[in-house]
Amino acid sequence: MDVFPDLFKLASRKNRSVKEELEHQSWTRGLWRMESVEEMANFIRLWDLVQNVQLTNETDVIHGEYSAKTAYNIQFAGSHSQFDGASI
Repeated sequence: MDVFPDLFKLASRKNRSVKEELEHQSWTRGLWRMESVEEMANFIRLWDLVQNVQLTNETDVIHGEYSAKTAYNIQFAGSHSQFDGASI
């Protein structure tokens, strides 16, 4: 959805998880409606990326230190520019 929004628009099952679609090899359904060379090129790029995905049943974990401050800083990273009044 984020990397290839043009292909996501063509997907027929937007409510299914990546895991479900990969396990059933059904993630390409709906993409037959591709109409442009750009969509086809993006599909090939996506296909290459998906071939290396290894899903497990392990729970996701966060490594390193986590705090409310780090979460806050990450949430707003890059969302505003640093204005330097001295450069005016």
